Amino acid sequence: TYPTPVGESAGYGWNGVASGGGGGGGGPAAFPGGRGGIGKMVVRYQIGTVAADGAPTNSQKATGGHCALYNNKWIHTFTRQTNSGPGVMGVDVQAFTNTTGAPIEVEYVVIGGGGSGANPSGYCGGGGAGGYRTGTLTVPPGPNPVSVGQGGLSDYSYNHQDANQGQQTTFATIISRGGGAGGGKASGPGGNAD
Repeated sequence: TYPTPVGESAGYGWNGVASGGGGGGGGPAAFPGGRGGIGKMVVRYQIGTVAADGAPTNSQKATGGHCALYNNKWIHTFTRQTNSGPGVMGVDVQAFTNTTGAPIEVEYVVIGGGGSGANPSGYCGGGGAGGYRTGTLTVPPGPNPVSVGQGGLSDYSYNHQDANQGQQTTFATIISRGGGAGGGKASGPGGNAD
């Protein structure tokens, strides 16, 4: 039988950082590799004007995600909402909804889910980080689809199964691929998410 570790520091490969798209660490000795970090999507845009007292006027132009006003820009942060628990790889469906009735230009950061680390036994590599894309995009009025990728799942059953790649994160026409799965002595070569 395999020993039961308590937390990541007791023997599991380290999990990727949550909502950062990092790859999971390779599994040491008789323990499974870590799972990949969940992806993330962030959008920001300039507000219309600022009143004399510093309060924004005609400011928020969209809904969706967690919203915050910083340095005269609205920031919408999307993390995984649907089937987000460990061990679940369902599709995440959200929307960035432009409420102005006209196109707006936004800046974006789109991060794919990280791949999981390879499983024991033997030499085990970590999973790859999720893809990372930045830029500007003109967003039409109405809902624009967002899907935040889950990190690759780890094989906590000790069955020496291959590691898993992370899911892609999408925003409108922008796609950031998930990270590749880690490779290992018993589980075969690592994967590429593309």
